[in-house]
Amino acid sequence: MVKRTRKAPPMPALDPDALRRSVDDGMIITRSAIVVALDNWIILRALSAGESFDAAATTAEARAELRRIEAEQRELSTRAAAIRTKVSKRRGTALHGHDYKRADDMALALRSAAHAEVADRLAEQREDEEYLASLVEDARMRAWGDIGSAILGRIGSPVVGYDAADDGREERIRELREVDIPGLLARTRAQAEVQELDERW
Repeated sequence: MVKRTRKAPPMPALDPDALRRSVDDGMIITRSAIVVALDNWIILRALSAGESFDAAATTAEARAELRRIEAEQRELSTRAAAIRTKVSKRRGTALHGHDYKRADDMALALRSAAHAEVADRLAEQREDEEYLASLVEDARMRAWGDIGSAILGRIGSPVVGYDAADDGREERIRELREVDIPGLLARTRAQAEVQELDERW
């Protein structure tokens, strides 16, 4: 017996304002995620490999992140479209958040369209040198802020004319080197692992 393939329902007319809001929100979220990922990448590269900041290498990493998230968004769009097809004849009341019914068709269509639009914009941004430069600079500043905060918190701000003799600065430098920097590196690695687990789920 040949199993009949259910046809996808026709795409409904979407509210352009709702679609625009969904896409704008998606772009804000993805940009933030990319900056955080680059921040972690810069810190790991600096602290574990001893590499200096490299704008070209970070730009290449930004492109890779854009490509990865673009693929993720296309997959989400396809998944939402597949769910629309699957539940197009399903009636009744949802029992939980993922128990989609025919009444959810508009929301699923909007979700599919928004993910597809976000993916298209990310593909364009991969070729936008100005946008890539802004991602790299934001990530660089964030990474410097993370490392700089650890340094200033441990050593203290320099004061012109201040006699640093016997103020414990050498001990604080040692603790920065042996405690704070390794701790920052461990937290960065942990954040990267959590992000990877979240992406798998």
